[in-house]
Amino acid sequence: MTVTLIGVIAFLIGLYGLCRSDTMRLAAFAVSLLFGAAAGIILDNFGGVNLLLGHIMLGFLVIATLGSPRSLRNGFAALAPGRAGYWLALICAYGALSAIFMPRLFAGATMVYAVSRGGDASLGPVVLPLGPVSGNLSQTFYLLSDLVCFFVCSAATSTRDGFRALAIAMLACAALNVGFGVLDYATFAAGQADALAFMRNATYRMLDDAEILGYKRIVGSFSEASAFATVTLTFFAFSARLAVLGRYVAFTAPLAVASSLAIVAATSTTGYVGYAVCLIALFLITAWDATRRSCSLAGLTFLLTGPLLIGAIVLALMLQGSIWDEAVRVANETIVAKASSSSGQERGAWNALALQSFSDTYYLGAGVGSVRSASFLVAILASVGAPGALLFAPFLYHVLGKPIAAAEPDPLRRDIRMAARFACFALLVAATLAGVFIDLGLQFFVFASLCTAVERDEASAAVPSRTRALAGFRGEPRYT
Repeated sequence: MTVTLIGVIAFLIGLYGLCRSDTMRLAAFAVSLLFGAAAGIILDNFGGVNLLLGHIMLGFLVIATLGSPRSLRNGFAALAPGRAGYWLALICAYGALSAIFMPRLFAGATMVYAVSRGGDASLGPVVLPLGPVSGNLSQTFYLLSDLVCFFVCSAATSTRDGFRALAIAMLACAALNVGFGVLDYATFAAGQADALAFMRNATYRMLDDAEILGYKRIVGSFSEASAFATVTLTFFAFSARLAVLGRYVAFTAPLAVASSLAIVAATSTTGYVGYAVCLIALFLITAWDATRRSCSLAGLTFLLTGPLLIGAIVLALMLQGSIWDEAVRVANETIVAKASSSSGQERGAWNALALQSFSDTYYLGAGVGSVRSASFLVAILASVGAPGALLFAPFLYHVLGKPIAAAEPDPLRRDIRMAARFACFALLVAATLAGVFIDLGLQFFVFASLCTAVERDEASAAVPSRTRALAGFRGEPRYT
């Protein structure tokens, strides 16, 4: 086991947080999720499994939750039958069992793309007969971490103060994420890219110096442009949805614009396609709100000026011939020509072999961590098969489809929950485009806890809903 310097710092911050408030612990945990390439602990004897800073800070949240009977009670309430956490717990249980038994039950029955853990991570994925590998352990750990994250965050968001603290923390992280993107480009341009090596110490491949058509691909605090674009897309969705709902527009609207620019700078196919899907979805959702006469002034402004602004930007670029030609060249390289590129063909091969594994295992799956794919949906089928997909469906319904308006009397909480739902949608879109495993990441389950939150704070429940707005915030009134 190797403990890194940044891991020691995270450990000390976690200890300090145990002596402070829940707000401080939630903020520290949220910020730690941005360090997606920083391993605090590397388990050398378990195939080089990386414990990222988020997992270390999650451990301190667990300790704090275990020390509070009310938090434990609220956390377990989120796992009760009929709740989203119930289905997530079943997914994790089945996933853990599949990781143990499926690679042994179907050993040699199919070929899979696996990641070499023999020592050189740069070797990348290799084709091997199905069998037990270190990925079964590491991916099961990550999957169970997702459940623990949802549990402790649901316990936190069940109170008024915890819900407020986590929502504020995620908005702050959205701004900090853009800052990391600027810092990444600045250090690269100054020839000091190694200055950020302390937070890119995980054992997997680092593509922080990649370029495309002479442009530096922005990776922020992550290992590659795709990961940075995915996280930035999620923050864009959260802030943009809050902006069109009329909440904290002076902050969320500029934050959504800054996140949009960061996605463009990342030059990631996942970011570009996901951004287009989310922008169209945001327009349609806002238009639907307008038809029900529940649209804010900011939402109406977005509907009326958004298409005109996009058209004006495109026209301005077209009038600048050299800039337009360069934009078309980048778009062609990252989107149009992506499928025929070596990277696109490789990812297509991952999906094809993963689907073959799904068939070869009689639709039961090869086990969590056994198969590498290039899409979250394919990863579900190949890893946990049809049974796992059937368990995922109700969980995703609770997160993305279950009505919120009727279940949440507090207007501000309702809007934050809907924004968190849109963030989950954005991350799921990105994962569908480029997800390698069934682990959606801790960030997804933070937002999932926000959008499925049920207030269980007895003190706040006694306050009339119209006066139960989050302290320190004032949202703009709706036009009804």
